Amino acid sequence: MEYRLTTNPFDGRTKNHKNMRRSLAHPRGIVSGVSSNYPRTLQVMVTIHGLCIAFLAISVSSIRGNFVPNVKSEVEACLHLPNPLSESCICSELEPGPNGDEGGVELACKRLNSTDTFNLDSSSQPEEVETNDINDIHSNRAQNFHELLRQNLKEILIRDSDLKVLKLSDFSVYPNLRKLSVVQSSVMKVDNSVLLPNLVTLDLSGNKLRFFALDFQRLPRLQGLNLSHNAIQDMEPKWHETRLITLDLSSNHFDEDIKPQIFTSLPATLQSLDISDNEWICAPKLSWVHSWSEPFLKAAILKNVSGTRCRYMDSKYDGQLFLVMEYYSKYVIPSCPTKDNCSCALTSVQEKLVHARERFYSVEVSCVGGGLSHFPKLPKHTRTVDLSQNKLNSRSFSFLKVEEHNYKDVDNLTLDKNRLQTLPEKLLDMKLGLSFSAKYNNLTSIPYDFSQRLMKTTAVIKMSNNPWTCTCTSEVTDLNLLVKIRDRDEMTCGPASDIQLKSKQITLLSPEMLCPPETTGEFQELLLQVLCVILALLIVLVLARLAYDYWIYRTKGQLPWLALKMH
Repeated sequence: MEYRLTTNPFDGRTKNHKNMRRSLAHPRGIVSGVSSNYPRTLQVMVTIHGLCIAFLAISVSSIRGNFVPNVKSEVEACLHLPNPLSESCICSELEPGPNGDEGGVELACKRLNSTDTFNLDSSSQPEEVETNDINDIHSNRAQNFHELLRQNLKEILIRDSDLKVLKLSDFSVYPNLRKLSVVQSSVMKVDNSVLLPNLVTLDLSGNKLRFFALDFQRLPRLQGLNLSHNAIQDMEPKWHETRLITLDLSSNHFDEDIKPQIFTSLPATLQSLDISDNEWICAPKLSWVHSWSEPFLKAAILKNVSGTRCRYMDSKYDGQLFLVMEYYSKYVIPSCPTKDNCSCALTSVQEKLVHARERFYSVEVSCVGGGLSHFPKLPKHTRTVDLSQNKLNSRSFSFLKVEEHNYKDVDNLTLDKNRLQTLPEKLLDMKLGLSFSAKYNNLTSIPYDFSQRLMKTTAVIKMSNNPWTCTCTSEVTDLNLLVKIRDRDEMTCGPASDIQLKSKQITLLSPEMLCPPETTGEFQELLLQVLCVILALLIVLVLARLAYDYWIYRTKGQLPWLALKMH
């Protein structure tokens, strides 16, 4: 049968237009539906046009989701990031974990000012409709890639940003998010008002947090929390709501005023805890740390133990926190005279034992303003005692037992603003190698033995504002002692001194002022000088006579007259 075209070969107005339309719908039909009498060129043109229509149909089906290419969804999600994220983030594929965790997608972002760009709210995407409009096709395709990102995003890293407030609600659109790290991003507050059901690790290190509080019930699977390198001073302890395994609180601003509940309420699931490099002070207020830390140390839960250090009060030196608190709890606090309104503090604890079996430690005791009229019993190894502003007098020393009351090793003794009139010999039984201060008392003199002891062994001496008696024989005016007294310029002669010395500054006194010559001294000195001259003349005469007698004997052989008489 012969087919003749009256117009365009692809126009429906052919003599056999039904056959032609059926051929266009199925490309292979062209071969079977067109007579072999057609020219060969026309058959080729019809075949090419049919193939183009078929390819277009397949492409439309792929764009609308009816055709899924053989490409991993993780790769698709990374290749088509939304514009706000693609400008600041790098997307990479995560390998499956060793514990059977499925792979996914990780985003690493920098220099963000807000986390709103992560909030791809799925509720706002338009409903997908069957259409051949090219704009609708691209819109549906973008929504599909957004959904791929939501489902496959497992880890987010944000760093070097300026966020101030971290809103965890911006990440709630990622149901499979398991790790969120926001580091070095100036975060000062965390807001978690929504549920993140699969979040396992939260890293907020290197920010500016001062107070930390989280609703852990909205993070039911949280196991790792890193808050290191912040400025945290206080926290809201709600650990009972968590099942934390690791907690890092290192490099913050925790000090001796921390609430014990922050640590004593930690969950039983905890396997790793780091509290090193904080602003711990070696103060007795932290003695509770010893009983709290014992089970954690035995179970090796506490990490970086040697780096968990505290600074001794009023000192540039530091010590190992847990060791210092052990000695507070065992030795210092039980023997501290708190009933006498005294406080005790450790100033050192030996960390390394070389040959000794016991550690050396030193204690400082302060009983300032306690109204004491007696010397309190001190803890062993007390090196410093401050008994200022009390009612101690010379009689108080009569009840002091230097060795039994642990005063023998005292190197620093402060007795300022008491009622001392003398310095008893019991002070000689104390070391007093570093300092002795007795300012603002009623002292008039210093015993000779004690003054010699101070000059030989004591590094710092303070004795100003006492009514010193200045005489020619007073120890307090000894220049060798005055050289070692730090506040010597404030020392003055008291009312018991000679009238010409009262209220005079001791360092300005000359020897002539302290020991003036008597009125008859000049005559006596002259008489002594005359006597000395006469004696000198007599000696000269005797020597001259001996010389003459010797000469006579040698020349004439005649013995001296006195020798002849004796003979």
